Amino acid sequence: LRAHYYLQLIKRYGPMPYLDEHNFEDYDFSSIERPTFYSNVESIIKDCRDAIAIGGDKLPWRVSIPSDNGRATKAMAYAVMSQAILYAASPLWNDGVNHWAEAAVITKEAMDALEAANFKLMDQSANPGDWHSVYQEYFMTQAELDGSAIYDKETIYSQLYELNLWGTYGVPIATGATRAGISPSQELVDAYDTADGIPVLDLSQPYTDSDHLQPNYNSANSMYDQGNPYINRDPRLLSSIICNGDFFNIKEKTSPVETFVGGNSGISTNNIRYTRTGYYIRKYIHYLSSSSANNDGYWKPYRMAEIYLNYAEAEFYANGVTEAAVSALNKTRERAFDPQYHATALIQSSIPPTQFVQRLRNERRVEFAFEELRYFDLRRWKVQDKYEGIVTGMSITQRGGALTYERKVIQRRNVTDAKYLMWPIPKDEQDRFNYMDVNFQNPGW
Repeated sequence: LRAHYYLQLIKRYGPMPYLDEHNFEDYDFSSIERPTFYSNVESIIKDCRDAIAIGGDKLPWRVSIPSDNGRATKAMAYAVMSQAILYAASPLWNDGVNHWAEAAVITKEAMDALEAANFKLMDQSANPGDWHSVYQEYFMTQAELDGSAIYDKETIYSQLYELNLWGTYGVPIATGATRAGISPSQELVDAYDTADGIPVLDLSQPYTDSDHLQPNYNSANSMYDQGNPYINRDPRLLSSIICNGDFFNIKEKTSPVETFVGGNSGISTNNIRYTRTGYYIRKYIHYLSSSSANNDGYWKPYRMAEIYLNYAEAEFYANGVTEAAVSALNKTRERAFDPQYHATALIQSSIPPTQFVQRLRNERRVEFAFEELRYFDLRRWKVQDKYEGIVTGMSITQRGGALTYERKVIQRRNVTDAKYLMWPIPKDEQDRFNYMDVNFQNPGW
């Protein structure tokens, strides 16, 4: 738990003194110096290894009874190690030292250990008619207890109780929904490939203008239809986001969502029940949830999909476009795409290194949508200034049954300065250090 919470601290605030013993009343806090991020990660990994080495049932691979749900496990320790060393090797935190070889070794160690303990991507549906994909069903499925049903062996760590999102991240036509909550951006929608696994936009330069109103369409993509942009797409799009024309009730297909201007869920600039961008969140939200019965899904901060993509990234930066890196990257794509498209959807070993990075980063974006990893990925890669300044949406108008699509700037965000790579140290904490003439604040704050 100490390793887990220190990882949460340092990826937000930067390196912190790693205190692993009690500090008594006479402790001299003025002697504290901030270590390197890598030093923190070394301590995190040591704590994880010490925890993994505990014998017996004190730290099992999986919890085995419902009352233990939410407790730490050996699997969680490996997941913390995998994420921590990946971050330490990344441009923001590497302090000019190449840690990718070590990251490749540790992320592979975590992947191999978890696979040996029977962790794997959930690729089998229990109720295929209820969902767009196994991917969507995964987030609606409670984490497996040791020895229980076969479906969810992917979750490494999950919250105990269901989320309750349907009312405050809802669609207006859902009875009882009070607000739309966060509206998915057009940039995220653009990131989903077509069903053959080919990007819609040129990933090297997705837009030709700074406002993202001029998409730079990928000349290699022949499946994308600008006049009907939500058909023939990566199934994870409809599994994560509600677009115009989608059915709210997937099973019965009785309630199409109309996000066009004037539609039953139309885009709005002032009504909190309606989308700002032309899209609604579907991920985690069950179409049968209501004030009388919450059926929403589960928050799963550590899962096997991340382990595979962590290893793919570390292996690439350590050794190039290897078969191992490509195979790990393809794990999530193998699950996502219909087998008839696998020949084109799967990344090939012949892909140039620059394109491998683009595909890997885009894969993380869509696979982990709304899981809070994208925020930290953009920072550790030091590219948040290129992505977070503009949010666009899609305004759709209907005339005589025909739909017209127009991209619009929804929000301009002044968060692209380098200081936004890290959070500020809280003022009350800095005030304490000011008394000791110690500057503990992060750059720019």
